[in-house]
Amino acid sequence: MLGCSTTAYEEKEEVEFISNENVEQRGAIVASKPEVQHWPEILFPLIDRTLNDPDPGLALYRNPATRELVQDFFVELTGSKEVALPILYHANRQDVPLFLAFSLVQAESSFQIDAVNRNPYSIDRGLFQLNSRSFPQLRNEDFFHPDTNVFHGVSYMRYTLDSMGDVERALAMYNAGRSRVESNSIPESTKLYVRRILENREELREKFRSYLLETFSSSV
Repeated sequence: MLGCSTTAYEEKEEVEFISNENVEQRGAIVASKPEVQHWPEILFPLIDRTLNDPDPGLALYRNPATRELVQDFFVELTGSKEVALPILYHANRQDVPLFLAFSLVQAESSFQIDAVNRNPYSIDRGLFQLNSRSFPQLRNEDFFHPDTNVFHGVSYMRYTLDSMGDVERALAMYNAGRSRVESNSIPESTKLYVRRILENREELREKFRSYLLETFSSSV
């Protein structure tokens, strides 16, 4: 079941309307690594330790020395810089775990910018399947602008995490709305939705770990 079928909420900041070209430029800003002859040997212990953290994705993305590796992984996963870079950028700003953000988008739209799901009384559109009733302030073209859609989707995911206090209930709120979660009347379809995202998150975490260890084990 696709769709952020949630009630509207008060935005805490204005959405940034920027071109896709600027999105790519913004994501490509990576601090240059110093020219060190044995750079892989220096980075490997850091990466090995960080992979055991609760959220290694954000930690490594925030490190200038490893950010490009993280970007490359998620660009390959989504098949598009236009999709991956805005998710990385806004998840970092909103402190939303990367594996959660990408697993959510995978479940909602399979990383398709133009994904549409029609409900009886509303329409879900774009990467985060933003619902037309939940986001009435957005124009049709806004739903399909990757950066705009991701800004609102990640911001709402942050809101659900803060509101519910744990990931499972936050995902249920994203899909079914606050009232159903708080009244303990979560639909079975939403429970399956949450389970699928959590399973995808763990699979993605393991792929990420293997990707980094293989990348550096061949260099060390």
